[in-house]
Amino acid sequence: MPDPDPTDAPDRTNPDETDAPDQDDDPLACARRLQAEIEAEAAALRRDRPELARLEREAGRQWEAIAQLGDDGEPSQRLLRLAGRLAYVDADVPLGTRSGVRQVKGAVRRLVHWYLRHLADQLNGWHDVVVRWMNRTDERVRAAEEALGLAPLSVPGGDGADNAGGMGFPDLIGAPPDLPAAAADEIAAAMDRPGGPVVVLGCAEGAIPAAFDRAGVPAYGVDRDPERIAAGVREGLDLRRDDPLSHLRGLAGGDLAGAVLAGFVEDLTVGAAWAAAAAVTGAVRVPGTVAVVAADPAARDPVQRDLRAGRGLAPATWAHLLERAGWTVFRRPFAAAGENAELILARRP
Repeated sequence: MPDPDPTDAPDRTNPDETDAPDQDDDPLACARRLQAEIEAEAAALRRDRPELARLEREAGRQWEAIAQLGDDGEPSQRLLRLAGRLAYVDADVPLGTRSGVRQVKGAVRRLVHWYLRHLADQLNGWHDVVVRWMNRTDERVRAAEEALGLAPLSVPGGDGADNAGGMGFPDLIGAPPDLPAAAADEIAAAMDRPGGPVVVLGCAEGAIPAAFDRAGVPAYGVDRDPERIAAGVREGLDLRRDDPLSHLRGLAGGDLAGAVLAGFVEDLTVGAAWAAAAAVTGAVRVPGTVAVVAADPAARDPVQRDLRAGRGLAPATWAHLLERAGWTVFRRPFAAAGENAELILARRP
């Protein structure tokens, strides 16, 4: 094998001809150089086109608004933060991109900027006051909801793991138990095959929807607790997680042939109970049947009387509300659902 030509070897004495990699072959150095060039070009554009600063601020606010919609937290808090960002009034009006027109608009903007700035400062000050008032009102409403048990309560001294979601009213008293199968069958029989879909509001584990299924009546249940409906869902029942009153309000008129209100009625205030009576009147078609399972609050033990003070209506009160809503009402004892419980049946011919 011939010896290599010594002239082909790099000159070790010349620093330009070494084994070190060329700068262009170094990805990190290349990226830094490109970044510096981009930043220098952007700085030059900002100097030549002052409106770019306004566009950057506007783009930043819009990006924050879009990103904020995906944040965790309550919807009211997200909306308040979004309102605070969108309330800002910018006095730097856009100039456009057409040559000549942009210069004219720029001259006009410089002439009237003092006036626009004055108006913008007043509007921004007013918006700041309004947003602060909205936040304060939200805090007061939240405090009132917590006091009434309508919102989760934080437990003093609780650790982050056990207290992450807070404690709400149902956690303090516990949800009413599901009805036994015999009581559920009695409700299905009392409604006398309504001939159409039936919704069971406060369905718990699903005893009442199951009774309607056995009677050949299409029915589904709604409950706010996903853990309670899990067993019934596994058995093939149509049980849905939702707030019963909100679900009832969302139904179109005449969608249902019947409705059963059970369990959750023990947690309703007078106003919410009247709203439920009005909503079920609009959702159940004529003829139709409504059943309410209610117990006498006067028969509660001391703990229930304290924690459910102002919640849950007597059977006579439910009958009164339904009568005022236009129903013909029948009451009968319902011992299968518990002591001092009654089944209120309301019909419209």
